[in-house]
Amino acid sequence: MNEYLDAPDQSVYQYINMVRARVSMPGLPILPDDNTKAGMRKRIQNERRVELAFESHRFWDVRRWLIAKTVDNAPALGLNARPSAAELQATGLNVGSEAAGVAVFYKTVTLQNRVFTDKHYLMPIPQTEIDKDPNLIQNYGW
Repeated sequence: MNEYLDAPDQSVYQYINMVRARVSMPGLPILPDDNTKAGMRKRIQNERRVELAFESHRFWDVRRWLIAKTVDNAPALGLNARPSAAELQATGLNVGSEAAGVAVFYKTVTLQNRVFTDKHYLMPIPQTEIDKDPNLIQNYGW
């Protein structure tokens, strides 16, 4: 409904709240930005991100919405699960103690530097398929 209408109306908020009510969540608080199509689109995308977490929808959602260059073009961060001996010693605590491990564990580290370019919106066509049909051309950038 948000994309169909020029601006969100009560039906847009009603449908969001129906999804939230299924799991006993309170109604979505309406902010001033939610009265615009773009503002409500961001809220809907966030609701979908939360509702479908860990169900493998996000990969395709960010491509369909063409926001992957913004949200996937950054380092993937994690926690320091394997600290070196030097990092443990730098805490000044007993290297074998749990406190030293905890102090180092909660330090964020870059797990992977991710790069997303325009060509990543489309998958490459396998060469075997291109070989079958000479009129078929590879997707842009691949």
